[in-house]
Amino acid sequence: MSRILLATTELNWIGGVASHVFETSSELKKRGWDVHCLASNVRGDYFDEMSRNFACHDMSAIPLSPKKVFMTADRVHSIMPDVILTNNCALMHYAMPLIDPHIKPISVLHSDDSRFYAIGALFSERIFRWIAPTVGLEARFHAFIEQRLHQRIRVIPHGINRTKFFPKNTKNELSAFQILFVGFLGESKGADLLPDIFQKVAAAIPDSFLTIVGDGPLRVTLDDEFKKRGLQNRISMRGTTSPDKTAEIMRASHVLLLPTNLEGFGMVIVEAMMCGVVPVVSRLPGITDQLIRQGESGLLIAPKDCNGFVEAVKRIHGDSNLFHTMSLTAQTAAAETFSLDSMINRYEALFTEPDDRDVGGKRSIPGWYTEATVQFLRKRLR
Repeated sequence: MSRILLATTELNWIGGVASHVFETSSELKKRGWDVHCLASNVRGDYFDEMSRNFACHDMSAIPLSPKKVFMTADRVHSIMPDVILTNNCALMHYAMPLIDPHIKPISVLHSDDSRFYAIGALFSERIFRWIAPTVGLEARFHAFIEQRLHQRIRVIPHGINRTKFFPKNTKNELSAFQILFVGFLGESKGADLLPDIFQKVAAAIPDSFLTIVGDGPLRVTLDDEFKKRGLQNRISMRGTTSPDKTAEIMRASHVLLLPTNLEGFGMVIVEAMMCGVVPVVSRLPGITDQLIRQGESGLLIAPKDCNGFVEAVKRIHGDSNLFHTMSLTAQTAAAETFSLDSMINRYEALFTEPDDRDVGGKRSIPGWYTEATVQFLRKRLR
């Protein structure tokens, strides 16, 4: 039986990385893999639930120090996986020099953020492959590793579970025009723009309502701002919801409004598309324009262009034929292109690629200090 270890900072039940780890673990287990999961920084609110189905390892209680790195390497060797799939997990990267070279470490890039690119590049010589879910992440990650290592990057879009996210043909029966925002309530996702956008939409579309799913530092500010503008009766702040509940809310929505400034892939966009929701999303080159065909499966708007988002929503509301065509196109395109089964097929093919690394054996603890020092110097020079 093949064995895999998925490493992440915490085992949560909400968020793109959390969803990716859970769905990947579940699908690999169905295919006969012995699946282990490791939380490095925080145990997470889904750790106990995950432990019912997978062997889960909690390193979060150990204080941050070189000793924690050494203990993590020991834990890896007690598991002895064939593959390590690390997800923004710096601790696992720092343990790389101590890990048996027969194990294939693969780093999944999840965010278009220099901090996470820097994590993915740690001890890059020892990384077997990188997975970028979009061409934008692949291209921008090039700057963080040497050119000769670029050939180790593979573009594999994330897959979505179609048993959770699927359409319901009742949108034409809804009594109001339902707009949905799903995501972190912070400026990185454009949540600060929602009051301005929806105030104009509400004035133009009297039967429009906005549902907000998610939490973050702007939640109280947004609540106050909607009340100040007299929109509180047309807003539903749902907080964080389970994936199943989020999918249910999506199926009762017409438009996904996401004026985001930062995405690595945009899982919520594809999830909404699979539910037949038309995405009105920021155009992020190499990322969101890889998910949405402009004017066919959704509308892409320049980031921070509030009027552009307003006009796009009004356009969809004002043309029922356009809405139904886009809804069906979005659903079909997402199901065909971003299936979980296709993603796992490509992952398994990747796992069997010949190992082209030349890093020698695993380091002793003194050797780790030497290699780590070189790593820190390279990072400082970069």
